Amino acid sequence: MEMKNPPPQFEKFVDSKDEFIVKVPNIPLHYFRYLFQTIGEPWLWVSRLEASDEELSSVIHHPDVEIFVMYKDGCPAGFIELSRKVPKEVELVYCGVMPHYIGKGLGRRLLNFALDQVWNHSKETPDRFWLITGDNDHPKAMDFYRSFGFKEYGNTFQLLRNDPWDSGLFKSPKRN
Repeated sequence: MEMKNPPPQFEKFVDSKDEFIVKVPNIPLHYFRYLFQTIGEPWLWVSRLEASDEELSSVIHHPDVEIFVMYKDGCPAGFIELSRKVPKEVELVYCGVMPHYIGKGLGRRLLNFALDQVWNHSKETPDRFWLITGDNDHPKAMDFYRSFGFKEYGNTFQLLRNDPWDSGLFKSPKRN
């Protein structure tokens, strides 16, 4: 999905003492993996869990990649990863909230924050802000992104190489 212009209106995220977002330029690998696995396991996010330390570090510590972590009541509540590796484009690589915060408005506030970063805090205004979503994401993900002004632009098909439960990447009980 993509947008080529900022949406007409979006709510600017405002930090409070109970809920805030911080940029984490050198996020420790173990902390990133914790966030990635806890938030992404229900949606079969596996790519970063399969990466070696060197591979993961080269991606998330790249100078054109930004990681922002949302905190609520002092605890991690979600994160976004923005990639500016392609000139004049920003990719929303990952965006998610902890499972116990789904449906409580934090995802909306996190995406509003991303929109503000992309359209109001970029060195140069991008021509395109885009993301990939699919069947494994939350059932309401497509509608959620559409509500912000994202439009579909194409389809791809991706297969998991290995079962993440059988390979030990996921610790929760296997889903059907």
